[in-house]
Amino acid sequence: MGQLSKAKEALGSAENAISTGKEVISTGKEGVAAARQWLKPSTTNASPPSNATAVRRDEAGTQRLMATLDDSLSASARRGEAVLSLRDQGPYLVQRQSAFVTPAAAQWLASPVSDSPVVAINLATEPAGTLFDFSTGQVRLSGRGVKLFALSAHANLPWRSDRRTLDAIEQHAMLHASSVKLEWPRQAQDSLEPTGGQLLVWASGDGVLFPSGFGPDGKLFTRDDPLTSLSRGYTVVRLDRSGFSFDRSREVMVSLHAVLPAADLDLSRLGYVDAFRSLHQPDERTLPTRHGANVAVAAVSGRAA
Repeated sequence: MGQLSKAKEALGSAENAISTGKEVISTGKEGVAAARQWLKPSTTNASPPSNATAVRRDEAGTQRLMATLDDSLSASARRGEAVLSLRDQGPYLVQRQSAFVTPAAAQWLASPVSDSPVVAINLATEPAGTLFDFSTGQVRLSGRGVKLFALSAHANLPWRSDRRTLDAIEQHAMLHASSVKLEWPRQAQDSLEPTGGQLLVWASGDGVLFPSGFGPDGKLFTRDDPLTSLSRGYTVVRLDRSGFSFDRSREVMVSLHAVLPAADLDLSRLGYVDAFRSLHQPDERTLPTRHGANVAVAAVSGRAA
């Protein structure tokens, strides 16, 4: 009888272990499901997607970005000390990957030609980049979705005659200005928060969903964003608190906005710990720029990396 009792106890322990294992598996499945929905828009607060986006001009999609550089940035670019780049910024802006480095295939560089302050970049028909599906909350390898690009100026670069890409340090620490207005994060480890400016968005086909506003939480690319549908190809999206506007002109001018350096940061909006980190970890957070600069810039005559 003693052996039978021990056998029953062992069987009971095994059943408990199996039950615990099932709970762990169930919890794991729930975690995976939640992770897959990180981008899924909220159906409670979001406006239903419209079938036709209000477009400022529709010339079958943007094909060229253009801008005029100020004298200082233009001179630096001619010396090889500054460059304009068009880069995939989806992971940085949508997923808040603050350390994201755009791969070579998804960045294009340009500098002024001759003495003209005007620069331009012709857009690839189907660019490399990260594909986001806002209807399912997933990143896709192929299929329907959008790719997000931002134009940026990078200054104080080491001179290289064969420069075709920007490395990790040049992309982050030498960021001078961006087509997206960026706000310093409340947490030192977070990415800069987009608050305005312009994004270049490529849609894989007609009817692909994209946010049409910031949503009630005031942040971009979160669950409460209202959605609209885009047409295939490129659209320049102007990010505005009153609602986004969409421009599909063949040529579009894009303005660049100076990125606030750590020296000009209003630390009163940060907690004590994060304010201290912002001051004492400049290697990760300092983004140098000329004080007071608001560079009216944007496009670039470039070559694919």
